[in-house]
Amino acid sequence: GINAEYGKQWYQRRVREAVVSTQSTGQALSEDDLKNWMEIMEGKEAHYAEPMQSAKLRVPQEMGMEFVKNCISKLSTLGLREQGIYRVSGAQTKMMKLISVSFEEKNINAVLDIDDIKVIASSLKYYFREILPEPLLTFKLHEDFLDAMKTEDRDQKITNLKNVVSQLPKTNYDCLKLLIKHLNDV
Repeated sequence: GINAEYGKQWYQRRVREAVVSTQSTGQALSEDDLKNWMEIMEGKEAHYAEPMQSAKLRVPQEMGMEFVKNCISKLSTLGLREQGIYRVSGAQTKMMKLISVSFEEKNINAVLDIDDIKVIASSLKYYFREILPEPLLTFKLHEDFLDAMKTEDRDQKITNLKNVVSQLPKTNYDCLKLLIKHLNDV
């Protein structure tokens, strides 16, 4: 029925979103619960050969940078006066569809067809959080950034940060520059 189909779709979304270990086990709280889950799973138990985390998208840097530029451009076009564009999430299904079309189907300009500010902002956050293979400020420079921030003197702190930022790979530096300018505009 309708409820079983909705339950199946809900379960499939949760499985896709979940980060699971090598094998996961679900536990029914009652016989009725088990019966419902087995109906939703069409009588099959879920097994995963590898962690879903390792299934991250492999996105070329140029493609990722173009996505960031397109998101920021579209957000600027739609107007940055709306409150909470990064605090309030956009619809998860629309955001995941945009990510899929942009990176899996390689339509990096798909974001230009979206008019929902929160979906675009959520997609941009998702890109930085989930798709980049390492943080924008890099694992290698993490300690250097922390050390630079520990300096008490404001002028020296700025000098130290500039020195560390100058060590970023060019693509990371360009992306950081673009992102900071955008966040300043927001």
